[in-house]
Amino acid sequence: FPVTILQPLMKMRTFASFCAYLRENSLRAQWPSNLQYRGECSVTRLLAGWCNKNIGCSRPLHQQQLYLHGPTKMRKSTFLNILQFFTNSYAIPLTEDFYDLYQDPEPTLCYTDEYERKGCKMLGWLKEFSQGTKMLLRQKGGQRMKLTNPAVVILSNYSLEFIYHRAVAAHPEALDPIYKRYQVVEVTQPLDTEGLVEALVQALLATTAPPGY
Repeated sequence: FPVTILQPLMKMRTFASFCAYLRENSLRAQWPSNLQYRGECSVTRLLAGWCNKNIGCSRPLHQQQLYLHGPTKMRKSTFLNILQFFTNSYAIPLTEDFYDLYQDPEPTLCYTDEYERKGCKMLGWLKEFSQGTKMLLRQKGGQRMKLTNPAVVILSNYSLEFIYHRAVAAHPEALDPIYKRYQVVEVTQPLDTEGLVEALVQALLATTAPPGY
């Protein structure tokens, strides 16, 4: 077989083998805090750095969350799926203001995909939820206190200015508090999720696999 065919196959086998190792040993994968992505995609490198500071570790108050936007087929959802492998994740509901599934133990990652004008959160809510302080969340028949500071990832095909165009038109500074709380990253070429997975596999094997594995 040509080398160009064998290399992806070897990567897939390596990842499948490592996943099997995790299942056999009942381990929960921990994001390697010093992950080094060595590929050529600068945005993927930026996201790996954000993950090192926010996934699988304690987050200080007001540390920036992630708003990742760009057109379809940029592998944004694939990137989110990778994060979910390492976290106790919670999907932020967009069609209602009840948060019944936000339970103990509290999630380490809160996310929403396909964020758009229809169903977007009020800016005040987004600001409070993202800053990491305690917050009351409505639940059917009651409420509960959000006590921890989970990472928040929002994926969208659109920029914040497009989604909140009315708020910006009325108050040009309306998004300033959100920009303080989010690292906004635009994707203009597909993320190198395959290279990110390869870096993760190598880092995790180095730290969790027994000698000779």
